[in-house]
Amino acid sequence: MRKLEPTRGYLTVYGLQTAMMHLLGPYLVLWMKANGLSYVQIGVTQSVFMGMTMLLDFPTGGLADKYGRRLNYAFGMLLYGLGYVAIFLSSSVAGFATGFALAGAGAAFASGSLTAWFCDSVDDHRVAYSTFSRSSVVEGLVGPACGVLASLASTLALNLPIFLSGAVAMVASLVAVLWLRENYGGKGERSYLRVLREGVVEVAGSRVLRYLILSGLFMSLVFPTFMLYWVMILRDCGLPEALSGAIYTILILSMSLGGIISNRLAKRADFRLVTVLSTLGWGVLFLGIALSRSLLLSILLFVGVEVLYAIRSAAILTFENRVVSQRNRAVVFSFLGTVMAIFGLVANPIIGAVADGWGLRGLYHLAALSALLSALASLAASRSSESAPGKEAVPGEGTV
Repeated sequence: MRKLEPTRGYLTVYGLQTAMMHLLGPYLVLWMKANGLSYVQIGVTQSVFMGMTMLLDFPTGGLADKYGRRLNYAFGMLLYGLGYVAIFLSSSVAGFATGFALAGAGAAFASGSLTAWFCDSVDDHRVAYSTFSRSSVVEGLVGPACGVLASLASTLALNLPIFLSGAVAMVASLVAVLWLRENYGGKGERSYLRVLREGVVEVAGSRVLRYLILSGLFMSLVFPTFMLYWVMILRDCGLPEALSGAIYTILILSMSLGGIISNRLAKRADFRLVTVLSTLGWGVLFLGIALSRSLLLSILLFVGVEVLYAIRSAAILTFENRVVSQRNRAVVFSFLGTVMAIFGLVANPIIGAVADGWGLRGLYHLAALSALLSALASLAASRSSESAPGKEAVPGEGTV
């Protein structure tokens, strides 16, 4: 069967993965509440998901490099789909926990595999940078469309969007199996345990990756602040509750604008500089949000945050892929994903405590400071990569 060209294959599968996530909307929580679960029980099911992902992320990254990134990703999306179908059929805590366990395992298998597959399927980092930018455009268009579809489906059955999400995940798995060409970390000569060991050694021995991990530590206080509390800030500025959905749609669409700008930057700007400046820009915007009392100005600042989010995402993905060796790409990404998940577990209670103690404005001041510190860490990573660049990927190695 004829395979898809790598860029088209990546954007196709990424679009399906994005649809899977946006179809869920608020319906997971609503469905569990409709079945009588308390908020504590809902929290337990989310802990099951996160626990499975953290436990399996690093080991499954090694499987991807050893046995194939495409296959690893496809299996992960299949587990995602089975998990959401199980949740669609569930009416008890045990059933929901089982579904989230499957979905969490799927997240671990899929984590890092698609990006590693794509970057080793192309031979030009600017092509990768441009494609990552275009993926933000895809997400900005697919997200609102799936939100509307999920809203319509929920009028037929509250849990129908969850079933649709699972079905889309399975379609993504099938597309990956049938139309993506496989690649590996090297040519399969290493044992599985050696793959894991080399991944840890590469992270430990890379000053650039250590600085990027430090940058991620600071950003772990920034991302949740934005995602959890943007609507509360806008309501404090006078946003009517009925307009929250419309503003959310505007923010998601803003990602497309960021992707378009990022795609242009990919042709002429250095991804390291873009990473530093976009992170610095987040700090400035968060400070503006903390100080603003104007509803219109605050909305514009949040739109800026979404635009810079898309720009930064493409740049830092390219940055990470340029400093990680081809043979360990998936396992290193999975290791980094595990570290960031641990940061998130620590950061979330801190964010809540700061919001309670200092108020949301105080929390956004802290997020602004954290973003500025993250920019400094990104700058250190940039300078380190210029003086001692990491191993470049070997285009097409291990491809069949």
